[in-house]
Amino acid sequence: MEYQPQQLGAWIAQAKAHWQEHQPKRFKALKEAGKLAEALKDAAVLTSREMETLIGQGFQWNEAWEMVREQHLFPPEEPGASPEARPSEGYLLYRDIQQALAMVGQPDEDEPED
Repeated sequence: MEYQPQQLGAWIAQAKAHWQEHQPKRFKALKEAGKLAEALKDAAVLTSREMETLIGQGFQWNEAWEMVREQHLFPPEEPGASPEARPSEGYLLYRDIQQALAMVGQPDEDEPED
């Protein structure tokens, strides 16, 4: 089962967007080295070959896709690729109120209990 150029082209476009967002260091390095297009094509071809192998072993197309898509086309996010979300002001206020309420009624450590 040979994948058509349209399918590979769609995978390349999707992988390019994914890499740019989730693998920015890799994306930048490949682009600066002039190897981005080659790496994207290789990822699509490897995905195609691995899917063909799995389908030949009896897996359905969607099962094969689930098994291989993250290996070459959609790798996990690089560490530090996206900033951690800062807590909202509402959350911080809620947390402070909850801490204050938890302390209400608790004996002060400096005062002896009766």
